[in-house]
Amino acid sequence: TGSQSVIFFDAVHYCHRHASRDSASRLRVDHWSVSQGQCVALVGASGSGKTTLLQLTGGILQAASGAIEVAGKRLSGLDERARRDFRLANVGFVFQSFELLPHLTVQENVLLPCRLSSDQASVSSAINRLDPLLENLGLDVNLRSRKPSFLSQGERQRVAIGRALIARPRVILADEPTGNLDHQLKASIVELLLKHCRENGTTLVMATHDLGCVHQFDVTSDAKKFLRWEDE
Repeated sequence: TGSQSVIFFDAVHYCHRHASRDSASRLRVDHWSVSQGQCVALVGASGSGKTTLLQLTGGILQAASGAIEVAGKRLSGLDERARRDFRLANVGFVFQSFELLPHLTVQENVLLPCRLSSDQASVSSAINRLDPLLENLGLDVNLRSRKPSFLSQGERQRVAIGRALIARPRVILADEPTGNLDHQLKASIVELLLKHCRENGTTLVMATHDLGCVHQFDVTSDAKKFLRWEDE
């Protein structure tokens, strides 16, 4: 990999089977790299492969072939358990649809990655960071014992971001995190993510349709220039 690359893809092929029809598509990534501490806006049309790329980077999906290295770890060949452990320790994921657990409170949802981690020391240090983090996210004390169904869209997204940030991962992957939000909330969410990542030297890759915010990022990466879908 490049000496400063925290994300590195080389000759990666991923096979997507279509449930609705007896066929498959192959996503090819010839080369993609992101430097340590960079904030990257990943742009491209729906269906261009942005979500698949982020899920390969986070080890949620596994490539059929090629090399993927993230935060110094080669993901190619790791089984699902090893990829999950890697993700809990190194990657914060922000989903567009939030993916909060409905039976957990705000605090419990945010602390979940630390509680799932095998490193129990990380739980106590995360609890110490919880109040300042929630304060930074604009989640007032009176919201913290609420469950997701009692939160607004913007509050749920802030909880999802808190969950991604709490363990201080080296890499944040955000998949259209402003897609469900109004214009004012979009701006504050992007600002929050960029501020946190720049203050902590965290690498951020954010997939977005919102071209109005990309000027705030260090790099704009156009999916169509390095992602290719091919029918098998």
